Amino acid sequence: MAEKPPPSPSSASPGSVKEKIQKLGLSDVNEGNIVTIDPEKFTPDQKKDFEAMMKQARDQFLNSFMQTRKGTLVQKYKIKVVA
Repeated sequence: MAEKPPPSPSSASPGSVKEKIQKLGLSDVNEGNIVTIDPEKFTPDQKKDFEAMMKQARDQFLNSFMQTRKGTLVQKYKIKVVA
């Protein structure tokens, strides 16, 4: 009889993956491994997409506010960021 292939990582249960990571000590993040992204290094297409996304996020945030008759700014609802 043919043996069953091992389950693919995508079919593994999330709990078992988390347990394996903790066993290996991989849950700690080394701050030296974090690389920040500089928007100035984007390609022209990436810059265009980035600026459009930032404008949309800014507009959504500003639209979540209203001004009362006394001039006080009140946030009507919280913005949810969705990737």
